[in-house]
Amino acid sequence: VLMVLFFFRPGELFEPCGQDPIPCEGAKFAPVGGASAVTLIKAFPVFIFGFTCQQNVFSVCNEVRNTTRRRMDLVIVTAYSLAFICFAGAAFFGYATYGDKVDSNVLKHYPQNNVVHATRLLYCFVAIFSFPLQIHPARLSLLALVDFARGFRCCGASGPRLENNSADSVAFVQGEAWSARRSGAAFVAATLALLGFSFLISLIVTDLGKILGVVGATGSTTVSYILPGLVYSQAHPESSLERKFALCQLALGCVIMPVCLTLVFIR
Repeated sequence: VLMVLFFFRPGELFEPCGQDPIPCEGAKFAPVGGASAVTLIKAFPVFIFGFTCQQNVFSVCNEVRNTTRRRMDLVIVTAYSLAFICFAGAAFFGYATYGDKVDSNVLKHYPQNNVVHATRLLYCFVAIFSFPLQIHPARLSLLALVDFARGFRCCGASGPRLENNSADSVAFVQGEAWSARRSGAAFVAATLALLGFSFLISLIVTDLGKILGVVGATGSTTVSYILPGLVYSQAHPESSLERKFALCQLALGCVIMPVCLTLVFIR
């Protein structure tokens, strides 16, 4: 909403660059075909990161009433559609206002008035409430890796088993394995480690765009491309069109990760 108001300039409070025309400071604005292939590839990890939320599907599944595949598909499609609308709107109006001079943190360009300060405060609340959504699956994964290193298998002879392929069964196994096997000390240690590491990064790093690029090229590419293709190809060894698509997805992820990670650090 802030970027839309500053783009249409309904009053003096929403003047992004005084009386100068938009794009501000004589910047160039080319919404289509204005970027090189290298620039697009460098931005691709941020795009992947913005749409990476698969790690929360188990938690979402536990919260959906009368869980079925159809209801889960509806939740996923709705979430991705809303995210696309918000991301596309913010990207377009931010770029249209400041052109090719826009920073990775677009709020740095806007004038320092009460409206922008209020928006920064709202961004703080977004970070506060979205951070636990990322920490929760990260902590589960970290503790699962620790158990794997110790030789523990969550679904062995004495553990819970899947009776069918429903989302309810997956959510049940995840919750049962957690409550039965994880110690309080390991839970606290993993939480403190993730919080401390995140806090250290926030103190050291000043370029948010580079961080999003690195995370998108590594973690997000792994979650969105590499792991889905690998797991499906291993779970369905018989030859099929779906398996071929999964292998292509796996190969694409193995190409995206090193290429994008390299380009992130090339100015």
